[in-house]
Amino acid sequence: MKAIDKSIKLFPQPAQGHVEQSIAPEHMGRVRFQGSIWKAKFAESHYKPVEPGDSVKVLGVQGITLVVIPDE
Repeated sequence: MKAIDKSIKLFPQPAQGHVEQSIAPEHMGRVRFQGSIWKAKFAESHYKPVEPGDSVKVLGVQGITLVVIPDE
């Protein structure tokens, strides 16, 4: 696993979010998190796409974009 970008503010513990718009390795989507819908992207580029209704683990935030991984 490569190092995570230093501009990402990691949360103390991953939290759960729910995909509203598909997320793919090079394509941002949207995630419902803590009652709001956020832009979201994968922490790394090797993950398989996730679809609406799937769960993701929210690792942190970069600006106004959530950084997520699939919830396996």
